[in-house]
This record gives sequence, C-alpha cells and structure tokens, in this order.
Amino acid sequence: MQTDEQIGERLWLTSGESRIPIDVVDMPQALRAVLDSDRDGWRYVVTPNLHHLDLVRSKPRLAELYTNAALSLPDGWPVAWLAGRVLGAKVRRVAGSDLFDSIIGSEGRGRPLAFVGGSPGVGMRSLLAHAESRGWRPFVEFAPRSDLVDTGRRRQLMERIAAGASGGIVVIGVGAPRQEVFAREMSTLPGHGMILCLGMSINFGTGDVRRAPSLVQAARLEWAFRAMQEPTRLGPRYIRDARALVPLTRQNRRGTA
Repeated sequence: MQTDEQIGERLWLTSGESRIPIDVVDMPQALRAVLDSDRDGWRYVVTPNLHHLDLVRSKPRLAELYTNAALSLPDGWPVAWLAGRVLGAKVRRVAGSDLFDSIIGSEGRGRPLAFVGGSPGVGMRSLLAHAESRGWRPFVEFAPRSDLVDTGRRRQLMERIAAGASGGIVVIGVGAPRQEVFAREMSTLPGHGMILCLGMSINFGTGDVRRAPSLVQAARLEWAFRAMQEPTRLGPRYIRDARALVPLTRQNRRGTA
C-alpha cells in the first residue's frame, strides 16, 4: 500500500499471468486511510471482487490498474476467501458499499465530495443533501457513457472533477474496468485527494438500486439477490465468474503471496 504510513499487510493474488494486490485491513483502518490521506497528489482505491479478478485473468494489461492503487480492498467474499488461503488466516471482507456508507456518515469538515456516476432524481438529491448535512461540500457529475468513451470529453470531465474536488474525495461508480481506468488517468492531474472506485455504491446510496438485506449479506448470497434484480445482465456474468473461481483457487494457496 502506497501511503505515508503502513496500516496493514499487503499480499498478492494470482490471476492467470498477473498478480493483484490485496491490503489486509479492517473497515476502521480503511476509512482512516481514505479520510486522512489527501496530502500528496491524487491517489486511488480499488475494491476488487471476483469479476475484477476474472477481467484481469482474461486481460493481463488491466493488472497495472490495481498494482498502482494506494489501497486495494477485498470487496467480495470470494476475494477475501482467496486472500485468506494465501495468508493462512482469515481475511476480513471490506465491502465498497460499506466504505461508502462510512464516508457519507463521517464529518466532512467542509471538504469536497464528488460523485461520478449515478442518475438524476430524488434519490440523488437526497444523497447530496445528506452529505451536506454531515459537513461535506458534495457535487455530482453523472458521467454519461459518451463522456467516458470520448478521449477529449473524458479529459474535460476529469479536469472539472479534479478542480472541484481537490482536497477531498471522489467516488466513481461507472463499472469495471472503466472506473479504474478513469481513476488511474485522473490521479495524474493537478490537485490532491482520494479517488474511490466503488461500483454500485452510488446507486445503492441513492436508493435507485436496492442492496441485499443484511441477512442475505451475512449468508454471503448478495450475488444471488443482485442476479434476481438484473438476471439478463448479471446472470451470465456471475456464471463466468463462478467458473473462474476454480483456476483461481488452484493458483492461490498458502505460500503464493
């Protein structure tokens, strides 16, 4: 982990020809690292789950997006389990959505908080109002796909966010690997702060997408809940991810960190 102070052990998961870092921290440590580490340029946080590992397995060039991150958190239960196999001890899951909720609930102390992604509507207005009530200076960039795929428009979007959010936190929720590419590019711009790649967290925060109930989360069945919400999009993806778990399990065992 590339921060001023080491807060946890970093181990490495093997995915095909590549290796992906995982930082072994708990939620309070992760939250502290995000809230307190904004002094030396832009740094970014990734939250790999099984889908991310499968993407890297099929496209090794994506691995650098994770190796260059300041913090890499095991978002999914399978990733935490694989990390535990490598470490030889239990590794806590640090879900991106839980980190998002913790940040929103923290004292903003007048710092900027940018949301990149999501949809306009009552839910977003409510999220912005809640963040403002906690002392943040929130704003949103909805980042339509047209702004993300066009090089010039993406650059303008990043520069706008970097200027408005310097000294604070940027939360990106536009899907992997697009959000990680965005974070990596934005980290080279002037300014300072933390950029968090948190997937569906913004949509959960606005209520536009319902997160699995706590009992379903405890049973480690969030994937099934999400698959029922979006079977056409997520069903085939989860099947591919499940198949990838077999070779990943063979590759990651004690002593391979």
